[in-house]
Amino acid sequence: MDENLMEVYETMLHQQRLLLDVKIQVEALKAMMFEHRPAFTEAFAQQVNSILQKPEIQQMQAQIADLDANFKRTR
Repeated sequence: MDENLMEVYETMLHQQRLLLDVKIQVEALKAMMFEHRPAFTEAFAQQVNSILQKPEIQQMQAQIADLDANFKRTR
C-alpha cells in the first residue's frame, strides 16, 4: 500500500475512534437526561432540527456529500 495512502488510512481510523468515543458519551448523556426528564425528548428533537438548519452544519453536510460522491466516482 502506498505510504501516503497508509497515513490517510491511519488518520481516518484514529478519527473514527475519536468520533465513536464522542458518540458514546453524547448518547450516554442524552439517555441520562431523558431518563430523569422524559419531557425533554420532544424539545431535544426540536433542537436537533434547529441545529440542522444552521449554515455551518449545512455546509458540513454538503462537504460530506461531496466527499462521498467523489469517493464513489473513484471506485
